[in-house]
Amino acid sequence: MTTGDIATWVIFAIIVVLFCFGLRRVYRNFSSGKCDSCGTGGSCGCSSGCHCCDSMDKKTDTKKNA
Repeated sequence: MTTGDIATWVIFAIIVVLFCFGLRRVYRNFSSGKCDSCGTGGSCGCSSGCHCCDSMDKKTDTKKNA
């Protein structure tokens, strides 16, 4: 095995680990009802046609009123 082969496998391993973390984040957001395109902290970063932002705004309004 040459140095180039080892570097290729290391880069591949890093990409696989990052891909798995990304999939985990998408799965957690999907299972909890959040939307990745709406941003974080309830700030809606999408267009007016984004249905997930409406649901997030309703959730934050009910938490504030409780």
